[in-house]
Amino acid sequence: GVQAEQAEEQRQQQKALSADAPAASEGAPASAVRAKCLAQAVDVPPAENPAPPHAPLPLAGLTFWASENLSVEGVVTGFGSQAWAMTHEKAKETAPALAALGAAGARCTGLAVTSELGLGTAEGHDLPNPRFPGTMPGPAVNGAAVAAAAGEADFTVALDTTGAARIAAACCGAYCARVTTGALPTVGAIPMAPSL
Repeated sequence: GVQAEQAEEQRQQQKALSADAPAASEGAPASAVRAKCLAQAVDVPPAENPAPPHAPLPLAGLTFWASENLSVEGVVTGFGSQAWAMTHEKAKETAPALAALGAAGARCTGLAVTSELGLGTAEGHDLPNPRFPGTMPGPAVNGAAVAAAAGEADFTVALDTTGAARIAAACCGAYCARVTTGALPTVGAIPMAPSL
């Protein structure tokens, strides 16, 4: 119906905006990119759209990934570390910032790799840069930037500790919007350091 048409229109607009950027296939194949940047597939369903004549939810039909330092109910928040994941339990709730996106209609479909404990760059993940092959995809939360640049989701969400999300996005030719520190709840987020 109308909601599906609006979601398709949003996807077409997004494709038009990125038409001048190299496709993921010009670097590593999309399936190879997905295999390297996906820490864990998840399915956090969005809120249901209201019945007509009410307007659909603003993010209806969009998908997103979150970096693996943000909690999703029923999943161990891995923080890029096998040792961390083995010593922590599954999250009891989804991070409020991610839940708000679901309430607006977006579906979380994946958790993107992050460097171990949010430190470092792409070591251990061998992440390709889908837009600029042969170059590094950036620091700490580079899995989210790689996923966004490769079109694995409509958008990604990552912690921007010391500029990690912005730098990774710039390295991959993607956009990054950073909110003011303290504007969003940090419950369910594992930053490298709370003061950053």
